This record gives sequence, structure tokens and C-alpha cells, in this order.
Amino acid sequence: MLSEPKVLIAEEELRLDLLLVQMWPELGRAALRSMVQQGHVRINGELALKTGQYVQVGDRVEVDALLLDETASQVLAPDSLEVVYVDESIVVVDKPAGMATHVGRRKLELVLAPLMSQTYPDMAHVGGVERAGILQHLDPECSGLVLAARTEDSYRILKREITRQRVRGQYMVLVEGRLTGAGEIEAPIGNLKHEREQLGVAREGRSACTHYRPVHHYRSEGRHYSLLEVEPESARLHQIRVHFAWYGYPVVGDKVYGSPRQPEWATRLYLHLSELTFQHPVTAEIMKLDSPLPADIYGVLHFMARHKRG
Repeated sequence: MLSEPKVLIAEEELRLDLLLVQMWPELGRAALRSMVQQGHVRINGELALKTGQYVQVGDRVEVDALLLDETASQVLAPDSLEVVYVDESIVVVDKPAGMATHVGRRKLELVLAPLMSQTYPDMAHVGGVERAGILQHLDPECSGLVLAARTEDSYRILKREITRQRVRGQYMVLVEGRLTGAGEIEAPIGNLKHEREQLGVAREGRSACTHYRPVHHYRSEGRHYSLLEVEPESARLHQIRVHFAWYGYPVVGDKVYGSPRQPEWATRLYLHLSELTFQHPVTAEIMKLDSPLPADIYGVLHFMARHKRG
């Protein structure tokens, strides 16, 4: 029998996962996701739908206390997969920052495709030799949800859906500066003649549109930062990073397109694919999967929020 739930009253509009981690910093990402999925978190008496759900000022958030007492921070080994969803046709995993999706020119120790093949040998060559059915290309520095197909039929269907822009990804992004008001950045992206390894806004580039909505503002050591929900309409390489750098609000921790003067705590790229929406290739069910922010991003946001209040 569960004891009386822990009750929080929201003092500001905030993502549910941020609110819970501010109160219980020891909670791990897997624990957060499990708590919500298993119905242990309620907002104003209604079951929470996802970790990225927003609470409003005055909302009553209840969390089963016994579960909190029994839950410790879950830290995965660096060479293991954090599986968010799996069935016979697809698998969705949470890729950490610092891991490439496929073997490339950069020699990184952690690569997702071989890990997927080890865990699910049947999908090692789905979509091509050693592709492991992976349908997205997330920058190694970016964390978040990655969709993969377990069969060639599912791969073909989902690849077509991506081409038609029916697989939607929503990112949580921390940028430099105080960006207010929702909007969009529409500017073509292409190669820069003087920079072989970089992309940029270029007249002859491919069209690209990025929608954004500020969700929280922070201040640290005299500098402003904005946490954004970002949804790219197209899927150009480095699109979010290029667009916000060009717009004057570079992504924090971006060593290629960002500010040369980074804060000391910027140990990674603050870009996380937090939500994925797509139609299941077999059942046609609309899948909406979400990923709590990683602990290294949580920690910095929590620090800045506490510092601001102090």
C-alpha cells in the first residue's frame, strides 16, 4: 500500500521533468520516464502524460512517495543502450552526447550502430551494411531519441515518412541571449566557400525553416540564456546550430558555430532531441515518445535557477 503522495504546487510555468528534478535531484532519467509511464505522477488529479508536459502556476503535482523512496539515480554503463520503446518492427533509443550514430571519419570510441547490432543482431544490416536500421543522423555532440527499424519493410516505410517530413522531432536547446516570443527562422543552408567543414546560411543553399518557443530564461555571471523548444520543419545537417548562430543566439557549447567565449560549465552541446512523433510502420498508430533532459543539462539549469532565486 502506497503512503501519502508528495505534493508540489508549481510556482511557475515549467516542464514536469524540470520541476521533479529540482525537487529530487537524485532522480535518474529512466526513473523519471518510468514514474510517468506507470501512472505515479498526477497533475491536478489527472495522470501526467509525458515527462515534457508543462505545469502552470498553481498546478498541484502529486508523486507517489513510496516510489520516490525506492528509486535511486540510474546510471547506465557508457557502452549500453537506453531503450525507450521496442517491438518486432522498430526500436527507439536514447543516445547520449558524445556518441556517433555510425562509424565515420571522426574516430569516436562510442558508436550507436554497433551497439544496436550487438543488442539486436537481426537488424545489423537493415537499411544497408552495418546501418543497424538507424533512420536519423544526430550529431555526436547532440543527445536524444533515435528511431531505428528492425525490418527492411519498416525501414522503407519510415524512410519515406521522413522524406515527406512526417517524422517530427522536437528539441530542447539552450542558447545564448534572452530570446523572447515564439517565432521561426527561415533561411537557406549550404556550404561555405571559405570553410570546408562548416555549413552556413547561403543564398544558393537548400531551404530550411526552424520553429522555436522560449520556455525559460536564465542568467549566469552577467550573461543571459534561453531554454527553447525547437522544431525544425526540414532536416538539414546542423540546421538548428546554423540557424540560431546566424540569428544571433548560438547554441551553448557549440564549438563549431558557437561563441568563442563559452561559460566554464559548458562541457557539452546543449542540444537534446526530447520528443519524437511518427506513425508506426505496421500498426499505423501515432507514436509520441519523449526523453527527459540528461543529467548534465539538468544540473546546469538547476544551478542557474537556484542562483537566480538567491
